Parts: sequence; C-alpha cells; structure tokens
Amino acid sequence: MFKRYLKSILKYILELLIVAFGVFLGFYLSEKSNQEKVDANTRNALEQIIAEMKANARILESAVAYHEQLALELDSALQGLEGEDFRLPYYGNPKINHNKLPSWKGVGTVRLSETIYESAKISGVFQDLNISTIQLISSIYEFHDVYAEFTKSTVDQLLALDSESKTGDVLELLGRLCKYDIVSIERGLLGDIQKQVVELENRLGTDAYRK
Repeated sequence: MFKRYLKSILKYILELLIVAFGVFLGFYLSEKSNQEKVDANTRNALEQIIAEMKANARILESAVAYHEQLALELDSALQGLEGEDFRLPYYGNPKINHNKLPSWKGVGTVRLSETIYESAKISGVFQDLNISTIQLISSIYEFHDVYAEFTKSTVDQLLALDSESKTGDVLELLGRLCKYDIVSIERGLLGDIQKQVVELENRLGTDAYRK
C-alpha cells in the first residue's frame, strides 16, 4: 500500500516537473525569439543610421566643394575693388555682383537628413545601444543643429539685403558663407561624420554597440 502511494506521489511529481520544464522551455524559447528580433531591429536601425550619415556626408562634400569654388571666384572679384568701393551701396555697384560669379547657383547650403535618426529615437532602438554608441551618433546630429542655425542666420541676412546695403556688409556675409563660418562648419561636420561612420561600422562588425 505504501509503495503504491509512494509510486503515485513520484508519478505526480514527475508529471509536475515535466509540465514545469515545458513551461520554462516555452518561456525561454519565447524570450530568445523576442531578443533575436530586438537584436535584428537594433542592428538594422544602426545600419540605416550609418547609411543616412554617409548620404549626408556626400551632400556636405558637394556643398564644401561649391563654397570653396565660390571663395576662389569671390577673391578674384575682390581684387578689382578699392577702399571707397566697400562703402558704396552694393546693388548698382558695377565692380562686384555675386550673381555674376561663374559658379554662382545660390547660397548652396544644404539640409541634412535626420529621418532615420528620429525614427530610431521614437521606436526606442537607442535603449538597446550602449552609452558610448549613443553619444557617437547623437554628437553628429547635434552638430546638424549648429550648422542649421548658422545657415539660417546667414541666409536670413542675405535675404534682408536692400538698396541701402553697403558693399562691404554684403561681402562680409558672402565671406561667412564660402570662406569662413559656414564652410568651416561644413568641413568640420563632414570630417566628424566620416570619422564616426568608420567607428560605427567597426562596432557593427564586432557587436560592440550592444549594452
């Protein structure tokens, strides 16, 4: 009788263990599957961010090349100016007109894409990246804001020019655009993007972007 009772208890315990193991195994496999999906999404998002940064770098390369060419042409045009010319109204000054520069096609500043970056933030992808990787990415996109602010300020001032604007003031703005502030920011941002892309690709290859 006791043996039969003991055997029954052992049977129930064994069945309980089997059920518990089945539940545990199901939970483990489900968690593993979910983690694999998260890892795949995180990797895909990082790949897309890198692609977006590369596209922005190509845009900046064109902007830098354009502004550097304008700088050369502007310097050439300035050689014919004398001191008094800088104090004359810009519009109507026969010696200088930026619209007549051979390469002039407008201010040539660019709008950099942030679509993938913003989507990644909204979707929570950054939660699965380590801090240093987030900082690498964020620093670049924060630099976008600096570029956008300087660009807007300069373009707004160019658009505000009127018949009273002096030649020297206009040339100062054009210099900011293609010789100093704007093009310098473009070069700096381009260099940073290229550097960070290399680092992010290295991390992608070694999974060093994970928490």
